Amino acid sequence: MRKTDDVSKDFRALLEYIGGWDVIYSIASFRTWMDSCGFVSSSPEFVQERRTLNVENIYHPLIKDCVSNSIRIRKSVVITGSNMSGKSSFIKTLAVNIVSAYAMNMCFSTAMSLSECRINSVLSVSDNLDEGRSYYMSEAQRIKAIIDRCTSSDGSLTDFVFIDEIFKGTNTVERISIADAVIRYLSALENTLAVVSTHDIELARGLEEFLDTYHFNETVDAEKILFSYKLLPGVVYTRNAISLLRLCGYPASILQQAEANAKKLADQREK
Repeated sequence: MRKTDDVSKDFRALLEYIGGWDVIYSIASFRTWMDSCGFVSSSPEFVQERRTLNVENIYHPLIKDCVSNSIRIRKSVVITGSNMSGKSSFIKTLAVNIVSAYAMNMCFSTAMSLSECRINSVLSVSDNLDEGRSYYMSEAQRIKAIIDRCTSSDGSLTDFVFIDEIFKGTNTVERISIADAVIRYLSALENTLAVVSTHDIELARGLEEFLDTYHFNETVDAEKILFSYKLLPGVVYTRNAISLLRLCGYPASILQQAEANAKKLADQREK
């Protein structure tokens, strides 16, 4: 007579076997549906080179009519751009596709090649009143955990680090100073690639000779702001926050004062 433990092991193995086929069937059905609906997809290529992420016409599967982008990453990247220009969505697009590459051997792009990797991300941060943690403290602790993980890596995998609006929970001077130091530290690690978004043009300009920079831009007219959502090389930044206030119908006196303040601060920074 068989022992209960043996029966349990066999039953568990049977469930895992059936579950595995169920997963394979689900993925195959999903890919067939994608093809029938005209959505672009491809199989990822995992390469031996470290710190490598190449994507062509990549898009986010949950964004309707998502604009696709291409990028070749060999060293860390800082992305600038104004409000709603596409910075956060693009970073999340890269992360989602890496997860999809591992989970389904499928990515939402025409081509994708990447190093075998781990994902580390700070894409959504909130304060915790119950634990007495501010937004800044929560973000600082999460980034410290990533630093520890990347520093202690055995080198077998590339650590992809995705940080959206780095250290936005503190003042401008300290934010730029700390973010610069953290990005330089992560980028110097042999097996780490950081992709970071920021509103701070000064931060990106200070890192231009050290890593790659990209930006998103827009055009503004009297009635609306038009976003291209196309990733472009270099650091270019146009302010649209005041333009958004104008479209919301803010009083002219507020807009005029805001424009004057912005010009004054910009002139001071140039000097």
